[in-house]
Amino acid sequence: MILPNIPYKIPTGQYVARTLYLVDNSSHEDWFVFSVIERLEPDMQDYNEGLIFERSKGSGGNKYKLYFLSCKVDVSESLISNPIGNLKMNSGRDEFFLQFFNKTFTSEPSGEAYFTLPSGCDKGVGRVMPQRPGPFYVKTYIDENRDVLKEINKEPYLQKQITELSNKYFGIDLWEYKEHVGNCYLLWHNELFKGFSIKGCNRPNGIIVDIDYRTDHYKPFKVRLCDKRQRDYVVADYMWDIPAGTRSVFIPTECFPSFNQLSFYSEDGVLIFHSYPANFVTFIATRIGIAEKAIAIKVKDENGNEKTLEPINKFKYHESLIGKKCHNIDSYFSINEEYHYIKELEESREFIFFNGSKDNIEKSINKQKAKKAVIDIINRAHDVCYICDPYFNENDFIEFATKAESLDVKIRIINSKADLGQKRLLILKELISNYNKELRIDDHISCRTLRGGESMLHDRFIIIDERVWYLGSSFSEFGTRACSLALLSNSASMAIKTYIEEWWNSDEFSISLDNIQ
Repeated sequence: MILPNIPYKIPTGQYVARTLYLVDNSSHEDWFVFSVIERLEPDMQDYNEGLIFERSKGSGGNKYKLYFLSCKVDVSESLISNPIGNLKMNSGRDEFFLQFFNKTFTSEPSGEAYFTLPSGCDKGVGRVMPQRPGPFYVKTYIDENRDVLKEINKEPYLQKQITELSNKYFGIDLWEYKEHVGNCYLLWHNELFKGFSIKGCNRPNGIIVDIDYRTDHYKPFKVRLCDKRQRDYVVADYMWDIPAGTRSVFIPTECFPSFNQLSFYSEDGVLIFHSYPANFVTFIATRIGIAEKAIAIKVKDENGNEKTLEPINKFKYHESLIGKKCHNIDSYFSINEEYHYIKELEESREFIFFNGSKDNIEKSINKQKAKKAVIDIINRAHDVCYICDPYFNENDFIEFATKAESLDVKIRIINSKADLGQKRLLILKELISNYNKELRIDDHISCRTLRGGESMLHDRFIIIDERVWYLGSSFSEFGTRACSLALLSNSASMAIKTYIEEWWNSDEFSISLDNIQ
C-alpha cells in the first residue's frame, strides 16, 4: 500500500529569521536581499543565540549598507501566502517591514505544498539550510526575475560584502551560489521526531531502524522500504506499521538490502521523512602505502649540463579488509548493459569513439560517420552555433558550416590567425561573404580569428545554444584517427561557453574576418 503525501499545513507562530538586507543611505529604506526563516522546536538551540545585528565592512560613502540580522519574527498566514509586505523585523532598536525590489515571488512548490528534505541534504536549497539532524520541511519563495541580483550588480562593492556576511552567518558564500540571492526560505522541523538512524543486517537479512523522539507525545507511524537492484528493478516494497513509542524496529527482508530507500509516514499518510537511496557498508577495504625509496633522475639541460630532478618517492602497498563482502551479482546485468549503452550514446551524439583503424575502407566509413555526427549536432541549434577550431579553414567551411539547414541560426566560427595564416583566412573570408550574399543574409555565417602569435585555443568545440560538444581532433581530421566526440555536462558547458562568448565579443581576443586585409 502506498500512502498519499497529503501535506501538513505550514505552521504559523514564532520563527527565527536570519536575513541579509540593504539600507539605502539616502532614503533610509530597508530592502530585502536573502532570508532563511526557521521554526525551532523547544529542544533545539538557535545557531545565533539571541539577537544579532551586524553591518558589513566598507559600506561608507556608497549607495547602500549591507546588514545581517538574526531575530525572532511572527510568521502569519499572510506571510506564508506572500512574504512581500509581511516580513517584519526587529533590530533591537526598532521594528520595521522590509521592502522588496521584486514585485512577486514564485512559490516552489506551488500552493500549500512544500519540500520534504532528507537529513544532511547539501544540494540545491539544502546548501543554505541549517544542518540539523532529523526531518525538516522547506517552502521556497524565488525571485524568478532576479530583480535583487540586478540591483546588486549595479553596486559591485556589495558582492564582497555579501560574501563576507554570508560566509560568517550562513556557512556559505552566497555570491558563489547566486541562484539563492533574492530568495526567501521558510523552514520548519517535525515536532515529534528528532531523527532516524538506519542500519543493514545480514544475520538475518533486514534493516534496523532506531527512532529518536523529540517529545514523549508518541504517535504510531508507518515505514516504507523500497529495495532495488541496478537502481531500477524493485526487489521488495514493504510497508510496516510502527506502534506509538517504538524506539527500535527490525524490518526483515528476503535478501540483504542492496540499494534501498526508506520513507516514513504519519498514520494519516503524510510524509515525515525519507532517506537518500543508498547502499549499506558491509566492509571497508584499506590500502596503506609505505615509502621504500626515493628515486632522483638525472637529466641534461639544453646546454648539456647535468642536473638532478627532485626525488620521487616509491611505495609498497598493503591491503586489508574489515568486514565481509555480501555476495550478490547485482552488477552482472548492469556491467553488460554498459556495453549496449554505447550504441545509444552514439545515436544520441552524446559520445562517439573512433578507433583510428588503419584499414582504408573502415577509415573512410569512420570519416563519413564523424562528418554526419557533426552535421547532426550543428542542425540541433535553434539560435546560435559556435564552431571552434584553430585550424578551421575553407574546406571545413564547405564540409560543415554550409550544411546548417536553419536560416534562423547564427553560425559563428572561431579559428586562429597564428595557426591558419593570412592567406587561408582571406580565402575563407571570401567564401563566407559569397555564401551570405547567395542567401541574402549578411550575418548567417560569420568568423572571428583569435589574435596573438600563439593560439589561445587548442581543443575543438561545438556550442549549440547552451550545450557544448568536445571534439578530440581538428574538423578536417575528425574520424580518421583515434579520437572521440563527447557532450559535456551542463556546468562544464556553461563554463566553456562563457569564455568562448568573451573571445567572440572582445576585440582584445579576436578580430572579425571582415577586417582582415
